Amino acid sequence: MRHNQNWAEVAPTLLVPVQKSSRLPKLETIVEEGYEDMQVAPNGALFLASLFVSFVSYCIFLIQSCHMT
Repeated sequence: MRHNQNWAEVAPTLLVPVQKSSRLPKLETIVEEGYEDMQVAPNGALFLASLFVSFVSYCIFLIQSCHMT
């Protein structure tokens, strides 16, 4: 008597519809209002502004610590 063992598992075939929908959904562009009037600062300006604020606060800290002693 011959005994065959199948060690591999096979996934069932997927049910794929043959007919595709001829009507594709239409994508609409979302327009944000009021964005045209806004001006965005470049990254360099934001970096310099944060550097300036840090420097001024550090100077104020040094001045106050000198007056405390």
